[in-house]
Amino acid sequence: MDESKRGVTIVSGVNEAFRFRKENKGCSSEEIMGHIVSYVENVKSDIRKKEIIAGVNYALKISEKEPKLSDAKIMDRIVNNLDKIVLTKKD
Repeated sequence: MDESKRGVTIVSGVNEAFRFRKENKGCSSEEIMGHIVSYVENVKSDIRKKEIIAGVNYALKISEKEPKLSDAKIMDRIVNNLDKIVLTKKD
């Protein structure tokens, strides 16, 4: 798997989640994930869909553990920890 494409895919998905959260103040993680599931319907590659969902899930977990962390700091963590964002073996 091309790691640079994987990174771009994950960052793009997380960026979309942050945009949705900003436009829908007070929305829950479930609402954000629901939006992302709809968002990935337009993505042709199944593996890219899974990467986006895994990346957003990782971002939401960070956000829930550290709610005062800015989106930029969360994105930094994601970029620095792309290898920790894994897909299940059922892929």
